Amino acid sequence: MVGIALFSLLCLRLSALKSKSGLYILMGACLISTFAMGSRTEVLERVDMKGEVDFEYVVRSDAKKLPPRVIGSHFTMSSCSFRAESKWLNGKALRVPLRVISRSCDQSYGLIEGGRGRVIESKERRVALTLVVDDVTGRSHSWLWRELAMKREEFRSLFLAQGESGSLVPGMVIGDTSLQESEFANRMRMAGLSHLTAVSGTNFSIIAGFILALSSRAFRRRQFPVAITLAALTIYVLLVRPSPSVLRAGVMALIVLIAGLKGERRIGIAALGSAVAALLLIDPFLSQDIGFLLSVLATAGIITLSPRISLWLRSRFGAPTLVADLLAIPLSATFFTMPVIIAISSQFSFAQVPVNVLASPVVPWVTILGFLSVATLSISKQLASLFAVLAEFGARPIVFLADLATYFPLIDLPGGWLGAISAIVAIFTGFISYRALSKKVLLLFLALAFVGTATFALRSDDWMLFQCDVGQGDALLIRTGSRSAIVIDVGPDSKSIDKCLRQAKINEIPLLVITHAHADHYGGVEGLVRGRKVRQWWIAENIDGFSATLLEKVERVLGSEPRIVAKGERYNVADLSIEVLWPARGEAGVFSANPGDGSTLNNRSLVLMIEKAGALIFAGGDIEPPVQEIIARDHDLSRVAIYKVSHHGSKFRSASFDGELNPKLALISVGASNTFGHPASETLEALSPALIHRTDQDGPARVRWWPLVVK
Repeated sequence: MVGIALFSLLCLRLSALKSKSGLYILMGACLISTFAMGSRTEVLERVDMKGEVDFEYVVRSDAKKLPPRVIGSHFTMSSCSFRAESKWLNGKALRVPLRVISRSCDQSYGLIEGGRGRVIESKERRVALTLVVDDVTGRSHSWLWRELAMKREEFRSLFLAQGESGSLVPGMVIGDTSLQESEFANRMRMAGLSHLTAVSGTNFSIIAGFILALSSRAFRRRQFPVAITLAALTIYVLLVRPSPSVLRAGVMALIVLIAGLKGERRIGIAALGSAVAALLLIDPFLSQDIGFLLSVLATAGIITLSPRISLWLRSRFGAPTLVADLLAIPLSATFFTMPVIIAISSQFSFAQVPVNVLASPVVPWVTILGFLSVATLSISKQLASLFAVLAEFGARPIVFLADLATYFPLIDLPGGWLGAISAIVAIFTGFISYRALSKKVLLLFLALAFVGTATFALRSDDWMLFQCDVGQGDALLIRTGSRSAIVIDVGPDSKSIDKCLRQAKINEIPLLVITHAHADHYGGVEGLVRGRKVRQWWIAENIDGFSATLLEKVERVLGSEPRIVAKGERYNVADLSIEVLWPARGEAGVFSANPGDGSTLNNRSLVLMIEKAGALIFAGGDIEPPVQEIIARDHDLSRVAIYKVSHHGSKFRSASFDGELNPKLALISVGASNTFGHPASETLEALSPALIHRTDQDGPARVRWWPLVVK
């Protein structure tokens, strides 16, 4: 992928130069950067440290919260991650890049910390070691970085009570995303607006253009405004933090500025090629950075395609120059980056282009007013607050568009090379058709293509049961309508369940069942409600307060109280008949605990027998042998056609329970390379001769009814 981008840039560079000397320089720089990356990797691999160490390092990025991980049945303690450069390790002067994991999250760029921690192996090629901090014994800050950190904190405090729109402004203006919730950031990503969650080359370009326009009014000679703009950008880079991504954004902004000042596309392309070579020489690892590739492609699109789109909008539709330019920038960047985005995500949303076009007019508003707020903090807190309020008001349409985009369908496309090539062919076909066909024929062609694509995207799959792949956790969908399904458990993280529901094209959930209070069954509930409504949800009786964390989180996310269901109760939901087999009300469920994690709560799982279209489905959470034996004794399991295997195929099972079951299909939801040994070989043998589908090897399962087919 990076090779394609470099090859494209080389071709662009060749078209921009009158001689081939510049092309040879660029090719040589790319080769040198590749060699430098290999050499740097060898140096990092020579750092051989393990176990406990004394350390002193300089922080090179702001701390970011790590998403909570599920270990066994519970979430880990919250922690933060940041990059640093070591000064001392175990009493030796050693300067190598580090990835630091710390329980505290108040680190900022330039902070010097010393203490004691543990070194663990890192798979990240950018760093030599991963350091887990156990104890910090000393801290110090230079005057410059301390003042800048205080300025950032003061600016961030202006938006503490402003909700999602307020959290966007510090991200867009100074790259501070600490106020943004993970669910909101993921919603922005799905809408194709993730580039607006943090400072980017576009924001730098807007600020550079704003400063240049102001200074040009005060000075007639061009050298002075350019010098002022460069000085202001330098200070701005320091405020935002001179991380690789920020430096990249600043450089790309300068390229766009140069192209605009000179008014020649050729000069802009030549400058872009030189900048790419220089950045790769400075940091060879950028050649493996998708963000770098997207930034380069977006800049190339703005330089080469944006003027043509702007001219087309003015000539064909009579659009004012300012409006045409504002629309042309996101459109040109989208066309150039779309193949890479499709290759990465294997999905395309109909909302991505229109929401970017609609959001583009307010981006300068938010960026400039936010910048003025920062600039006036030292002059007048009241004036800075006024600019902050206006900037937050401008960010509200962006949040609205992100919410609106969740209702648009996602098209599943092939990823990797095939997806990228398909997108490139589609874009080129569109341009060729535009030049070759008449306007009426082209509009007819586009209308037919849109209807065909929409029909493909909105078609109803014929699945009746959908086993999600949520890693080491559980999530099962049983269809109740063309766009609705009941959901049994939601897995450990919000992204996985949201992705599954999008794949299944579900936007309405008449019933959510949380079988028990283990994090790998309820942790992803925030992803469930992204553009979806949950009518009701069930849990078992909360005995001894074991489910307090579950209740608190799920009630907060869903905004409703659960229905407590118990053994012997029967319900009808849409076309489903549901019988609760376990636990009974007041049942303490005290059994001899199996070795391992959370055995007591496992045996308090809600156990359901669900009938759909004449087929019986058994779903029992993580029940273990004691409860399995009770259910085998009290109920006829011989008619079960589909068995959602309990506890991810654990070795803890009852022979009498296995003997009663004779399913046609056994579904095992399990994470790849998990540390629990799931599914156990003896469990797989006991399920024979049923068809076994396991998510770690087979991915998600779409089950179609009779004859039983798994896709």
